[in-house]
This record gives sequence, C-alpha cells and structure tokens, in this order.
Amino acid sequence: MVSSVNRDLTTIRRQLLPVRRPATASTATPKPAGAARPSVTLPSGVGPNVQVSPTTSTDRFSETAVAADPTDPTGQRLAASANFLTSENHIVFASTSGGATWGSSLEVSVASPAFFADPGVAWDTGTGAVGSNHIYYSILGVDAAGNTELEFARNDSSNAAIAASSIDTSGDEPDKPMIATDPRTGNGPVYIGYDTNPSAAGSGQPLMVAANRDGFGFGFPVQVWNSGGDIGAWPAVAGNGTVYVVWDDYCGGTPSTVPTLTSCPNPSGQILLSKSADGGTTWLSAPVRIAGTTTGFGSILPNYATECTAGCPARPVGPQPQIAIDHSGGARNGTIYVVYADGADRQILASTVPSAHRMHIFLQESKDGGTTWSSRVQIDSGNTRNDSWEPSVAVDQSNGNVVLTWYDRRDDPNNKLYRPYYSESAADGSGLAQFTAQIPVADTQSDPSIDCNGTGDYLQIAAAAGTAHPLWSDTRTGLPAVFTSAITESAATTAGTVSSVTGALRDPHGTSWVGLPGLGSAIGVGADCQAWLIGLNQVGGGGGVWAWEGPGPGWVPFPGGGVRIATAAFGLPRIVNNANGIFFMRNDGSWQALAGAGLDVASGANISLWVIGVNATGGGYGLWFFNGGGWSPFAGGGVRLAIGPDGSPWVVNSAGTIWHWTGTAWQQLPGLAIDIGVGADGSAWIIGLNPVGGGFGIYRWSGTGWDAVPGGGIAISVGPDGLPWIVSSNGGIYERV
Repeated sequence: MVSSVNRDLTTIRRQLLPVRRPATASTATPKPAGAARPSVTLPSGVGPNVQVSPTTSTDRFSETAVAADPTDPTGQRLAASANFLTSENHIVFASTSGGATWGSSLEVSVASPAFFADPGVAWDTGTGAVGSNHIYYSILGVDAAGNTELEFARNDSSNAAIAASSIDTSGDEPDKPMIATDPRTGNGPVYIGYDTNPSAAGSGQPLMVAANRDGFGFGFPVQVWNSGGDIGAWPAVAGNGTVYVVWDDYCGGTPSTVPTLTSCPNPSGQILLSKSADGGTTWLSAPVRIAGTTTGFGSILPNYATECTAGCPARPVGPQPQIAIDHSGGARNGTIYVVYADGADRQILASTVPSAHRMHIFLQESKDGGTTWSSRVQIDSGNTRNDSWEPSVAVDQSNGNVVLTWYDRRDDPNNKLYRPYYSESAADGSGLAQFTAQIPVADTQSDPSIDCNGTGDYLQIAAAAGTAHPLWSDTRTGLPAVFTSAITESAATTAGTVSSVTGALRDPHGTSWVGLPGLGSAIGVGADCQAWLIGLNQVGGGGGVWAWEGPGPGWVPFPGGGVRIATAAFGLPRIVNNANGIFFMRNDGSWQALAGAGLDVASGANISLWVIGVNATGGGYGLWFFNGGGWSPFAGGGVRLAIGPDGSPWVVNSAGTIWHWTGTAWQQLPGLAIDIGVGADGSAWIIGLNPVGGGFGIYRWSGTGWDAVPGGGIAISVGPDGLPWIVSSNGGIYERV
C-alpha cells in the first residue's frame, strides 16, 4: 500500500544525486566556456573575484561551503569545502588572509567513495583563543552505484587533518548533511542534520540529527521528524545552546501516518523548523510551520544544467532553506533568520517541462525562539522577470549584520546565465530586518548548463569582522570552479540595486546533431532523460538491450532482447520482442512479462503504458493501454505509437498518415511518416517518407505543420527537453543538442 510513496521518494532522491563524470572524460572533453563574457566593474565594497579551487583542477565543483573562525577578531581565518564529482579525494581549503589567498589539503577519508557531495564546514570556539579551536567537515561519500555514506572529519585550527569517522552506517542512504557547532566556549558540541532514505516500505524519508559532546564522538542519530518526504536539513545553534534545524517537507504526513500513506497530502511543500533544548536528545513533538511553498521537492528551471545532453538526468532545484541565528549580544540578539527559494512550479513526477513561473528568494524571521514568524519578504525584488535560487544567510556576530547571497539571472535577458548576488541588513525597521541594495558579486556571468549538476544544491556565505565571504560555483574557466569575494559590509549598503534587464527567454531547441557510440535499430528516451537502445547484436528475443550511462561508460548492456523499446517516466525500459512478447524491467534489472502480444510499445510522462497489438484492424493493428491489471482496447489502429505527457496517443498508421487523440476524437495531422516520438514537454517529431541521407527526413510539429530539420533516420524518440534522439539507416545513433 505504501510502495508508491517509497517508489516516488527513491526516484526523487536519484534526481538529486550528482552525476559523476570520470576524470578522464572531464579532462578530455571539458565543455568550452563559450563566447567571452567581459568583466564588469563591481559595486563599491565588493572585492576582487578569487578562485578558491585549484586552478589546474579538471574536477567539477558545483556546491560550496565556507565558515569563519569565531575566535579571530580580524576575520582573516576562513575554511571552505566543495563537492568533488570526478575525484576520490576530498580536498579542503583554508585562508589566513581574509580570502585573498587559499591553501588546500587532502582531507582524511574513512571510506572509498567514487566522489563526494553536499559539503559542510564549521568552526568551534575552543578556549576562545585563536588556534585553540577545531574545524569540522561533513560530506557525503557516494559510490559508483549511488550508495551514500555520511563522513565527518576534524582538523586543527591550521586545517591539518586530525581524524575522520562515519556517522551513519545504517545503510539507509543518508543525504544532504549540514553541520553546525555550539557558539559557546569549547571543542563542540557539533551537530549534523541530514535526511535518510530507507528502502523498507512505509519508512518515508526521516530527518535526522547526529550530535556529539566533545567535538568528535557521535552518538546514535535521533529522528527529528518524518512527514514521508523531508530533505535539506540545515542546523544552527543559538547563543544559549538551543539547537534548531530547518528543512523542506514536500509530503505533509506525520510519523504516525507515513506507514499508511499512499500519496503525499501536501506535495506543494512547506518549510518546517524544530528545536532541541537538551543537546539534540529530544525535539519538538511537532515542528513549527514557517511557510507553505509552491516548489515542493523542486522545480525544473528553464535553461538549467545540461538537460538531456550527454545522458544527464533532469536536475530539479528545491527551496533549500538555510537558517542563521544572531548571538552577537546586540539589538537583534536571539533573532532567527530563515531564507529559502520559492515561487516556481513544482516538478510533477519525472516531468522535465520547465516551470512557467520564476523562482525567487524569501526571508522570514522569528524573535521568540521560532514559535511565531514574520511574513515572508522577497529579497531579490530587483529581479522582476528571471530566476533566482539557492540562497544562503549568515549573521556577522561582530556587529549583528545579516548577510545573504544567492544565484540570480537578472543580468541575462534570456534567463540562462547567472551570477551570485548579495544583500544585507544592518538594522531593523518597524521591528524587522531592513535589506538594502541587491548587488552582483561576480564580475562575469556563469553558465549553469556547463555541468549535469548545474549549481548543485546550495552555496554558502560566511561573515566576520565586518566582511562577508560568499563562496560560489563559477564557470568562467570552462568547468565549474569555486570562487569567492570579500565584501565590505559598510560599503555594500550604500550601493544601488541592480534591476532586471528585459528580453525573451532563450529558445531551448537544439541546432545540431551529436553522434553517440554504438549501433542500434530502435531507441526510447524517458521523461527523466534516461535513454535505452535496441542494439544490432542479436540475442534471444531480438537485438540486445542497452542503457545510455553518459560519455564515460557509454552504452551498458543489460540482459534481454527486443525489437521495439520505450522508456517509462522513471527511467526503466519496456520492450516488445520478436515473438511479440511484452516485458517491463523491474528495479532490480530483471524482466517481468505482461500478458498479451504487441508490435510496438510506448510510455508517457504520466506513467501510462500503451502497445500496438497483433489484432488487425483499420489502419494497421489495434491500440491497447495498460489499466493496472491488464490491457484495455482503444479505438483506432496503427503501426507506430507515441504517448504525450497527458497520456494521449499519437499514431502513424499503415498508410503513413499521422493521428493524435484530442481527448474526444482522433485528429488527422498533415503529412506522412514511418515513426513518431513525443517528449515530456509535448514536442512531437516524426520520421517522414522522403528519402535523405541516413534514412528519411526528420520533422518537428509546429502546431500547424511539420518543420523540416536537417538529418535523416529510421527511428525516433524525444527527450523531455523536446529534442529527438534518432537511429539512422546504418544503425548510427544521434542526439539533437
């Protein structure tokens, strides 16, 4: 009864796991940075952009973390971390010059992961003297199969590694760890918030906090909440030692209802907060609801990540809430600030149709320990038409200033290129923080489509001694790298807000073909970008079945054979073999036979499954859709079939004519075809009847007719970005980019 909820959570989690690109592939074929983007003069108070990651590295750094030494009154001592997607080594960074220069060191690793993700960093206060404290790192180790392990390391104040350990070895796939320390004097306590992903039915996605008392030895993690879908825990500790954690709940259940949920009662999401007054041992019986959201688990932003190019899955962007607490002793002492992104349309199932609404940055605050909250305030108000995402907040404890940074596209009329923006509040007005200018931090724009992971899941900002230090992912070098800038808080408040430029959204449709290795006869691309192929190698049932795993592994063989193939919304294939048998692949890679017989198979973004049967009828053979327990007939006939995102069939019949079910009747479209494909965004493509090099002409439906596209093929499928993958007459495989 609960398998549907757990299935959805497993699929959702897969979308947020970084896609690893082997170092050899990354080194050989880094994506060019594109046309030069001239540097611009930055506003007053924003320092030079400094690269933190090694300038010679070919790794890809899409997530960042930074913290300032609370014992250093000069604000010069910083520590930083990042994800490492092509390396098995976790390197951490440190600066003793306020971010002007950085050194790096190899972190201790207790596991042997394929790569690292979701970095976190924090300092404790030690005895209060510079050099008496420690730096702590949390990070997710991910193996080649996507299995995760939460790792923790402690360094001395010079950033030399002391020791490391694994925090959660339960096998429940921990994810999104973030770290915080107690601001009171001492080595520790240290708290790590994260979510887990147990495989057992009815287990949901519990939110956990692991705590220690001495800066290293962790006790058994404590469950904070389980709504059925909790992600992105972000902890913070108040000046009195109370521990707070904020997160995104995209399901809406409770620990008592999760075991019986068949669907999430509130998939649009909400930002929740809990707290502990006893060092993380016990938590509120029910969390405080800060705000509802429209984004839910995440949204598909337009022009973000690499979409289906090179086999990358869709990359949703979530609210990613963060929390900061004032313990400066000033006028706003004890105030809690929570920042998050919202406003975009939540992703529905595995659809990759971009959101029709833009994402923006919001802040709320509480002055009574998190019991009540102010109305939300849009921080990126100068961005009137483009997306902003992944905000970070910090309090400069030397003066009580609240500083924020986020990714922002207001400078690109096409809503694609981004740069980090910054705003701050130095004082309250009418009892609430008043934020001044919104100013750019980077002197050039970056391209989020450079890498499969876009900008990952978060960036971070730290502040100390009147200077703020945002750390962001920047693509000016051609690969995602880590950059920072030192922002003088007093000067930045006097700068003017930079507002949106005007223009139209970039047309995302490709202009060229990229050849992929291998040979095939049929291809299917799912709503999550996963592509499957019927190869030319003959096995039992037809041609071999192959999965596209990206430019490193390429096409990976799977048992089984077929003649036609489709990919379900969640990435697994359905085939028809040469004996007309119908099969679908299970999660474990085995095949399950379905009753009936078919000549073609298709699957829609709404998880529907259709076949063309073997019963002759007008136009070819009968149409059938799977009703959950068997096959139901559908009026009409054809020889080739595709399914739109709404579950409606598109058919080519035995005469080559093209038909689409409108919901009440069949509509004949102009033209003739031998194959048809429809993407999760609704884009329809055909292989025509006119011979050309590579097979027959390729056409895209404009809404009124078929527009010719250069190239030729014999089989076609369409990715969720609206771009086709084809097989040519000689078996060649091509993707439109």
